[in-house]
Amino acid sequence: MKPNVVPYLLKMQRLLDFFTQDREHNVAVAVEKFSSLLHRQETEGIESALVLVPLFTEWIKKAVTLWSVTGAKPRAPIVCFTVRIATMLSKNEEVFCELNKDSLFLKLIAVLDLREDDRSYLELLEGFLEHESGVEWIVAYDFWEDVFKSHCDESAHFIAKLLEKTIDREEFCVRVIKRLIGPVFSDCGSSSVALSAGVLENFLRRLDLRIPLLFYENCQSIPELSCDFEKNKVVYTLQMLELYKANDKSASANIDSAIDKIRATFISSICSRNFEHVIELCDFGQIYWTFVDAKISKLPHHTVFLIIPLLSPHFTLSMKYFPKADEDIDDLFDEYRKGYVDSMLSRMSHDSIRSCYKCRDGLLERAELFELAVASTGCLKRTRHLFCKDAAVMVFQTIVYILRDFVRTMKKFPETLANFGDQFDYFLGNFELLCLLVDDFGITWCDIYEIIYVLPASFDFLTMLRCPVDVTVQVLRLIDVTIAKSVAPNLTLLIDSTHNLFGPLLYVKLRDDVAEVRNVALAVIRTVARMAYIKFPSLQKVLMDSELPTLVVKMSTCDGESFVRATAIKCLQEMIQVEEIWNNALKTEDLSQKMRDILLNETEGIVRVEAATFMCVAYEHQQFPKDSLDAIYETMIYSSTTDLHWEVKVRALNFWDKVIKNHLQNQGMIDGSFPNVTFSKEHRKIVTLTDSEIRKRLLKVLGQLSAIGCLGVLTAAIKDDCDMEVSKTAVKITQKLVDLLKKYAVGGECSGPTSPIPTESGMSMSSGISVDESMDSPRSSQPDLNEEIIEQIVNAKDASLLKGVYAPSDYGSVSNYDFQVRKIVTPTEFLQFTHQDLNNIIAEKKKWLNGIEDLGSLLDDMLKTYDEDVNSMDCY
Repeated sequence: MKPNVVPYLLKMQRLLDFFTQDREHNVAVAVEKFSSLLHRQETEGIESALVLVPLFTEWIKKAVTLWSVTGAKPRAPIVCFTVRIATMLSKNEEVFCELNKDSLFLKLIAVLDLREDDRSYLELLEGFLEHESGVEWIVAYDFWEDVFKSHCDESAHFIAKLLEKTIDREEFCVRVIKRLIGPVFSDCGSSSVALSAGVLENFLRRLDLRIPLLFYENCQSIPELSCDFEKNKVVYTLQMLELYKANDKSASANIDSAIDKIRATFISSICSRNFEHVIELCDFGQIYWTFVDAKISKLPHHTVFLIIPLLSPHFTLSMKYFPKADEDIDDLFDEYRKGYVDSMLSRMSHDSIRSCYKCRDGLLERAELFELAVASTGCLKRTRHLFCKDAAVMVFQTIVYILRDFVRTMKKFPETLANFGDQFDYFLGNFELLCLLVDDFGITWCDIYEIIYVLPASFDFLTMLRCPVDVTVQVLRLIDVTIAKSVAPNLTLLIDSTHNLFGPLLYVKLRDDVAEVRNVALAVIRTVARMAYIKFPSLQKVLMDSELPTLVVKMSTCDGESFVRATAIKCLQEMIQVEEIWNNALKTEDLSQKMRDILLNETEGIVRVEAATFMCVAYEHQQFPKDSLDAIYETMIYSSTTDLHWEVKVRALNFWDKVIKNHLQNQGMIDGSFPNVTFSKEHRKIVTLTDSEIRKRLLKVLGQLSAIGCLGVLTAAIKDDCDMEVSKTAVKITQKLVDLLKKYAVGGECSGPTSPIPTESGMSMSSGISVDESMDSPRSSQPDLNEEIIEQIVNAKDASLLKGVYAPSDYGSVSNYDFQVRKIVTPTEFLQFTHQDLNNIIAEKKKWLNGIEDLGSLLDDMLKTYDEDVNSMDCY
């Protein structure tokens, strides 16, 4: 038994006894919490998973025996818990065999009446399939037959998994397959046929032919197509399998002819005026034809002909609601749209084009055209993972043109708002689809010209209509992903007209009453700030002209929702990297003090996490005032060691990682190693970095880190008893430093107290050359004749002065520092501590913490509800 579980056994025993007695008590919450903890441990593969403790095996034996004797079926929450425990236990073959000795599972199924509960029953049986003993049990008792009577979605998955596990038991496998084949050749209900279709589809999705071929071999013939859609799915699969079997024997031309014949059959089915069936057929057809492409034709992308029908409702909407002519459409627009239409038609056969016309004629008669378009968009979203890049681009172009036509029509003919101004489900689905396609396929201006229509159409849509919250959020997300991934610098000139709308639009959304809208608007601003820094300098103007940085600063401290405040700080993390925004808007905001206040006083962890991240970014990209460094260090020490949120500690440790790197760079290190020479500001000359000189500099760094509390932070974080990620991060940072010290044989020199150590007074400023701090004596206060020349060399940005050598800024001493509040770990103590195997510390701690971090409090909470119930009854 795991020793770390022992303290909790008594509490778990009491709780399980309460479950067995099944008192009239609201147990649902306790049961859900406890079973979720056990399930999470099982899912994560934790070795010390509590469910493997013998206590649970004994409990389930006792409970099933008691319920069998009394004939009393427990209430639903206890049934659910018992099945979950039995399922988790049964996945371990040794435990399964122990429980099965007394036919416990037969008793369990009987006493809990599981055959009437499809989902719990399937959950239990599926657990048996994890090992050979469980498979033998299922084969011996024929409980799998019950699955054919169930009507839940998991039935096909279970039968498919059963067939996969028993594929070497040919006799049994054929028996199950014949049970599946029967309904296809009879007039059984559609649910039975749907099970057969679902099993075959399960294997098609995985491109696994073993079971489908057995299915085909046990069919005496292939049925004719009918009006039953599920049956037709089976027929199509059998046709494909027949073609697959003949593939090696037939000529390529015969195979292509057979494929064309099957495609024609698909297309004829698409001509149905029941467009709901068309959507289902296209959904299934994407899987089917992907399989054909992969296993038979070797000529990919047959699936394009199935995408066109799904776009038909959108084309029909255009015909039904948009004016036939628009004089404002310029020649450029006509040229690109004509190219798009020509490209689409070139992908379609004559039969496919005719089927689309038939679809269109049927759709024009449907009153619920928008609803059908929403359903087709849903199908496109579900099956997009099967698209090739060309198909994704074609869908993207279509939806962009349709949305652009809507916007242009509403602007030119305001009366049309009555027709589709309230069809927000349609617009929501389309904007979401565009987002998904850009994300999944990386669609950019290199792929299609139409990408430049997205931003103007989105802006117009938001300004013309009073959209529901979910639509507004989705449009803003599309704007965000488009700016981040799709627009090229030279094409931004074509949409400069949108810049005048962009800033004011975002400003309005930041003042929205709905927090989710404010949050996604901030996400857009964050992306704009990042792109303004790395790619599009012109976007700086968008932010500055509308005074967005100032508003974001205010939101970071004053917004009523914590997640909005956190996102606002994320924006500031990007903005401070843009010099124009920093110098003209943020430099005077005293952001370091604001972030310190958040780290020390904010109650929400997600906000403190971002504040700690801000300090890291600010340390790297901007200069803290000299007089604020002491307070900043104190705050980051507090956040690294005392904050109650583990992620705040991790982010604060990343701050110290940057501090270490900065000190090392300040001593001449470049990319993790020291160059042969560097420029010494103190000695006003280029100096050679011998091993002795490097050790001297590393000792100085250790002294500096000790003085500002960094070494104490790392030591405390490694020893942290609560948060594994904190300790792992600290070990990673410390190990890098220790490896560097070992590389240059630093260790024995730290035998006594260090001399007064200058501490950091500012941030690293890239100047293009390497600067060395004072190594021995303080600088003279009387500059000589060459002082100005030397300073010009030190501050020069011409990298040719010392080619390839990085130059951090000068560091001085911080005065008025309260050393009493810091836990000072001297360099000697630090080296002694890190002499042990740090990774071993983490391994031992992981073993100790695994799986029980919240168990004690969870058990106490659950038992408390029972104890309160007992005490309440005692009062009467």
